[in-house]
Amino acid sequence: MLQSRGIQVSGFPAWMVWAAVHLQFLAQSSLRVSVFVQWVWTYLTGQRGSRLIVSYHPPEPVADAEAPEMAQLKK
Repeated sequence: MLQSRGIQVSGFPAWMVWAAVHLQFLAQSSLRVSVFVQWVWTYLTGQRGSRLIVSYHPPEPVADAEAPEMAQLKK
């Protein structure tokens, strides 16, 4: 159920309002179109898109000399 300013909406209309609000809050119009197309594709095919993090760079380990408080926590 979606409730705002005394208006209650549930079911499919609430889902449509939720989708429209989320699309509006995306920063770029190209992202809005991309997300909308992904949602439509998922709805029509039932297939979920890949959830890949393409440019992942793991954090570098912190040396004990750089962070003495971390060395204390490890003990």
